[in-house]
Amino acid sequence: GRTKCLNFYELENTFRLIDMPGYGFNMPEHFVESVESYISSRRNLTRTFLLIDSKVGILSTDKIAFKMFEEFSIPYVIILTKIDKCRHHLLLKNLFSVLKTQNQIICFPQPFLVSSLTGEGIPFLQTFIAYITGNIAVKSLER
Repeated sequence: GRTKCLNFYELENTFRLIDMPGYGFNMPEHFVESVESYISSRRNLTRTFLLIDSKVGILSTDKIAFKMFEEFSIPYVIILTKIDKCRHHLLLKNLFSVLKTQNQIICFPQPFLVSSLTGEGIPFLQTFIAYITGNIAVKSLER
């Protein structure tokens, strides 16, 4: 669907997920300023997830988002969506483009590849979110 405004979800008092309208084709003119204002004022913002259509790849608006995250030192994660609808050669091309473009210091180094239709990649993303929100502990391999 298309998100038209901020939607807030609180998950069992453990963390909040804020679904924001995406950049792109039907983006309102005031949107960039609104998002920048919101993101820059959130001191408790732990991580931002930027969803990129794997068939389309990085858009100029995504690059604006990268710069904004870097300007405000906001850690972010890239998620390539709709991988079930993308030919493998195009998926690889767009994945390599993401890897070349992202800031390795602020951006989580491994993009997540997901399909909401088939569920592919979703468990990895869920585990990552559970870990960064403190909802699962990872035991050290050291003895």
